[in-house]
Amino acid sequence: DPFDGQQALRDRVLVTPVDPQVSFADDPLRILRAARFIARHDLTVAPGVAEAAARLVSRLEIVSAERVRDEFDKLLASDRPSAGMAFLDRVGALSTALPFFPVTEIEAIGADLDRSTRSVFLRRLIVFSRCSPEARRGQVEALRYSNRDRRRMLTLLDGVDSVAEHEGTWSESEIRRLVDLVGHDPMTMLVELVAILLPGDLLELRTEFERLDSREDLSSLAPALTGEEVMDLLDLGSGPQVGTALDLLRQRRIEHGPATAAEERTHLRRHWRG
Repeated sequence: DPFDGQQALRDRVLVTPVDPQVSFADDPLRILRAARFIARHDLTVAPGVAEAAARLVSRLEIVSAERVRDEFDKLLASDRPSAGMAFLDRVGALSTALPFFPVTEIEAIGADLDRSTRSVFLRRLIVFSRCSPEARRGQVEALRYSNRDRRRMLTLLDGVDSVAEHEGTWSESEIRRLVDLVGHDPMTMLVELVAILLPGDLLELRTEFERLDSREDLSSLAPALTGEEVMDLLDLGSGPQVGTALDLLRQRRIEHGPATAAEERTHLRRHWRG
């Protein structure tokens, strides 16, 4: 143990085996890794470590977005992410590694992270929820998440915005529109997010969603009629008008609930304008 690592662990102190200036200059990603170790092992930092990280934080710009993203995800998976986030904020790394991050809300975000489940995906959403819609889109693109993760994150965050903007009781059509926005299965994660970010809005949303989901199949908001049946009914050829007619039926499904094929035919005959 030439660097007295065991003693450092007993003292719960983060040290670098060489001068921290040299360590962080060799690989600036070690600044993010230091934050992860602080959060994971409940460490303080040895004298000079934070100062060296602050002096060299601009070198994070040379680190690939993928390496930054992966290290950030590992930090989010730790027991107490707030401690690592506080270190990154202290040394000025947040604005470099996460250029769209709202540093003014670091304490609130850290508290939300610590009391959430250890789902990395959920914790990403907590971090980005404090960004404006434009900033959050820029952040997920800057960190080069997969297209699938990007779509899921942005859609769920749009759902949080919808809940935050909602006033009054939840009508059945409003519940269906929220399910239509985020998807049926992701509603579970949306409810969990709301519980953390908007606790005052949780109870009624969960109750009304579960009640309606038990009464009708919210996993599919598609019309009862198929595209071919719509074409036969309205004497249409294949083309965008078929999609328009199906969308008209989908909106009816969201607004009024499930309908039989016969009811949808009647609705189309009354409301179709070509």
